Amino acid sequence: MTGAETILYATYAEQEFIARVEADTAIEPGHTARLAFDMSHAHFFDTENGMRIKAENSDKSFAEVESVL
Repeated sequence: MTGAETILYATYAEQEFIARVEADTAIEPGHTARLAFDMSHAHFFDTENGMRIKAENSDKSFAEVESVL
């Protein structure tokens, strides 16, 4: 926990990701949760060189996944 927020480390479809959520989010390690992402605030990185991947214009501003945390 980092004060006003909690950092979640999660996996979906064999892809790991990190999400920042409000500190009072009731979630425990190993639980499955439904998450929605505001894609206008999402950042993606190349696993080989660590560089940020720039997004092309997209017609979707939110994405939903169900993930094990």
